[in-house]
Amino acid sequence: MKNLSLILSIGILTFSFLGVVSLHAEEANADDCIYEVENELAREHRIFRTILFGHDRAEDLNVGAVEYEIDGSIWYKIDANQWRSVSDGFVDTTHYNALINNRSEITAEFGRPDRKGIFETKRVTTSELIPYIGTSLHAFQCRLLLLCETVNVSKAHDEDTSVEIDVSYPGCMQETRESIPECHINNERPISDDIMIVNNCEEAITQLLEQEAEIIDLAIQYDAAYRTLLQIAGNVDIFIQEFHWPMTHSLRQAIDVMGSFGRIPCFLSSCEAYPPLD
Repeated sequence: MKNLSLILSIGILTFSFLGVVSLHAEEANADDCIYEVENELAREHRIFRTILFGHDRAEDLNVGAVEYEIDGSIWYKIDANQWRSVSDGFVDTTHYNALINNRSEITAEFGRPDRKGIFETKRVTTSELIPYIGTSLHAFQCRLLLLCETVNVSKAHDEDTSVEIDVSYPGCMQETRESIPECHINNERPISDDIMIVNNCEEAITQLLEQEAEIIDLAIQYDAAYRTLLQIAGNVDIFIQEFHWPMTHSLRQAIDVMGSFGRIPCFLSSCEAYPPLD
């Protein structure tokens, strides 16, 4: 009986161990790694857009706005103070503005839910903003490259949880980041998975950087035209305010002079024909 209990205990422990190993092997695969990397790329993209165009508090956003929380859940504003989600575990949950502000990924990144963007800077010309836009774009590029480097380093690990790793890339500052557990394949996967993970990350950041460069180009053109229009409108307002009385006074004098023309006698022969005699 004791032997039977011992055998059963060993069997249960073995099964549990194999279950953990198989679970880890199931989690650490190329598809899950790529999915997690794409989520991180999307998050970096949203943060970069916030730096450029700014971000408002939840109560200041219009109905229909979308917010992302730090746990990755997506929330849709349905009313002035109500948010709903279709993410797993939050289907029938309602969040309010205060909770959205506290749990927003923007708050986690910048320490507050609202932020003024570079393009929202007032009383400057577009040319004065270009150096800051260029610096932000370079920082965005570095963050993406370091993310791909994080993926490369994570592939050499096999832990079930994330670990601290140092990543660097030429032209960028070295950072200490958390590894990506979904990418802890420990080189046990086929070489095709390894190549697919690396190529997917590199192609994704290349396309994303090209897309953002084109959008920034359009945004700069629009911003320059808009600020020029504001300058012209402002100068016209100043001109009208400064010359309002002189122009009005001159027009009134001209009208008075034109009205006095009727009292000037006519010395031409044609004047005698008009008005015609009855």
